[in-house]
Amino acid sequence: MLLNIFNIVFSPVITEGMTVYLKHLIAEHHKLFRELYPQCNSIPKHHFMIHYPRCIREIDPLLHFWAMRFEAKHKFIKNSVKNFKTITKSLAQKHQIATACHWESLSIKTIECGPLKTRALNDFPDCEIIAEKLQVGLDCDINITSRIRYSGTEYRTGRLICIKIEDEMPVFSKITGIVREAEQYLLVASEFETVCFVEHLHSFHARGTWKNVPFDLQTSYGFEEPDLHAVPVSYLMYMPTTTLYFDFKFY
Repeated sequence: MLLNIFNIVFSPVITEGMTVYLKHLIAEHHKLFRELYPQCNSIPKHHFMIHYPRCIREIDPLLHFWAMRFEAKHKFIKNSVKNFKTITKSLAQKHQIATACHWESLSIKTIECGPLKTRALNDFPDCEIIAEKLQVGLDCDINITSRIRYSGTEYRTGRLICIKIEDEMPVFSKITGIVREAEQYLLVASEFETVCFVEHLHSFHARGTWKNVPFDLQTSYGFEEPDLHAVPVSYLMYMPTTTLYFDFKFY
């Protein structure tokens, strides 16, 4: 129930009907809290939650008014000022130096790669598809790695990506290998079948099909059991290729 409240409150777009649903969820949550923990008093945040539906209707989704990023910026300011004689000058200089260093070291378009190992292409399942994507022969050696970072997102073997949406359900794939050939990267992934959304676990139930699919990272954007549950974060990120991408935890 609290996860449902969390997802609605942090949604970038909320309908008026969802605010009514949110109002009943909050009331039910507070009622259950008093029944389960009668010895605990309600805290001010519980009272603030009561006003969320009305505030959303009056000033739009609360995500647009979140002060977390301002607090993070304030932390930098508090930790930077050591000279209390010329506070504004010291703060301006350190802020400009930090900003210049950040933009100088920022690599949005480049791909950061982990340690590389050489492996024969024939050792990969469905090596014909990979060879066709890379336009190389089946008898050649290729470089593989366990992690890369692209556009601020880190991809590792063993993690899940959402590759597309079918029938209003996400389709997941587990990264089984990362291939590098020249300056081209491919994610070799094992496709999963999304069974349903489990309300109790607040997660998608996915079943492995063991069908390997290669992904071109630039243009498309150690489980023992075949079944798993993927829990989405409360927001979606729309990529330029119209592919939806999630971050996930696993249970």
